[in-house]
Amino acid sequence: LHSCTHSFPTRRSSDLMTLGNLEKELDERFYRMGRSFLVNLSSIRRVTKKQVFLDDHTVLPLPRGAYDGINRAIIQMR
Repeated sequence: LHSCTHSFPTRRSSDLMTLGNLEKELDERFYRMGRSFLVNLSSIRRVTKKQVFLDDHTVLPLPRGAYDGINRAIIQMR
């Protein structure tokens, strides 16, 4: 797992840390974008129908149908 400031191992002893398991350990600041991404909502600079732009200038693809959900999550967080 990689963030803009840290890398984290995804194995704990013999257990594989899946994205779903990691999601359960994180708080409401994190949002699951499809099967591949967990994003910190406080790091989002801008959202379009197809992309999410982060504060560190990373651009993530937004899965089809995810626009309304991520916008709701951002509004609820603020």
